[in-house]
Amino acid sequence: GGVGGGAGGGAGDDVNVDNGAGEDRGFDRAPHIRLFSSLRLYSVERFSDLNYFQAPMSRIFHQAQLQDLLKEGEGSLPLRDKARIRSAAGPGAGNWLEARPVTQAIRYMTMSNPAIGTAFRWRFGLPLSHDPSLRCLCGQPVDALGDHFQLCNLGGHRQFRHDGCRRIVASFCRLVGTVQEERHMHTIGTVPPEMANHRIDIVMDDGYNRSPTLYNMADVTFTHPVSTNQAKLTRYSRIDGAAAQEAVARKMRKYDQVARAMGISFSPLAVETFGRWSSKALWYIRDKAASCALTWDGKVNQRQKALILQRWWRSISCVCQKMNSLLLNQKLALAKSFSSQSGTPPGLVNTYIWD
Repeated sequence: GGVGGGAGGGAGDDVNVDNGAGEDRGFDRAPHIRLFSSLRLYSVERFSDLNYFQAPMSRIFHQAQLQDLLKEGEGSLPLRDKARIRSAAGPGAGNWLEARPVTQAIRYMTMSNPAIGTAFRWRFGLPLSHDPSLRCLCGQPVDALGDHFQLCNLGGHRQFRHDGCRRIVASFCRLVGTVQEERHMHTIGTVPPEMANHRIDIVMDDGYNRSPTLYNMADVTFTHPVSTNQAKLTRYSRIDGAAAQEAVARKMRKYDQVARAMGISFSPLAVETFGRWSSKALWYIRDKAASCALTWDGKVNQRQKALILQRWWRSISCVCQKMNSLLLNQKLALAKSFSSQSGTPPGLVNTYIWD
């Protein structure tokens, strides 16, 4: 199974501020000594140090387990499992595991039993189906782990997942400035004719004017880190976030030059299907949280920013996993109906992502 990419900042006055997605936790708060100049040990001689002993030690053990799972050579895991673990251990991937399933105040953090069951099977690399005779609606055989479902463009399931992620990110951006969703490029400014009808997910007027430009654009994209191309799969299994960074590069080649010509900044928000977010997406969310945490004198309240990011990442992670589970469950149901040729294909289930 994957090692969790946990949630961020704590609630203490001396909170160790990170970006809320769990990749910036450091060792700066705990007194430590060095043994043989390589092994970091934590002092427990003072009673106050006990407050910081368990978390750093757990982190050391978990990092050692992660490196053991990703080791190369004889007896190592298959490339697909390594790519899955790297993605599931990335920032933002495991925040849904820490979300409280409240139903009234925070609708985004609820998950149905089928959704959470599929999310766990997907995260741990467990089979979704044990029937080798199943075929997708596109005619291709269905693999037990569901990789084909993530790559198949037939049906609107991938678009549903994309729209759910776009909506949750846009809802948080509206706390900072004016947001418009899915605007055609020609309604924003002067663009080449071939780009006129392309749609941008989020166009935002930053009311706090923290950005270098008054307006900024963002576009959400999902990518699957398990490729049918052996060379890409090898790279994804060896480099953290390689699939997300490739997706970022594709979006930048498509939109960045046009956005610069209009004087607008562009941010690609790439997320892998196992939940890992790209570095540009992390910066984008962190910047909006900083705007929400501004004090009266224009400074960022770091404690408040950390708490905001914790809430945001848990909500975003839950929505992404709900929509991912919807895609897998619905495509599996359609494959079973198509393969048996009995009855009519099932209708879409739980398409309203806030349920």
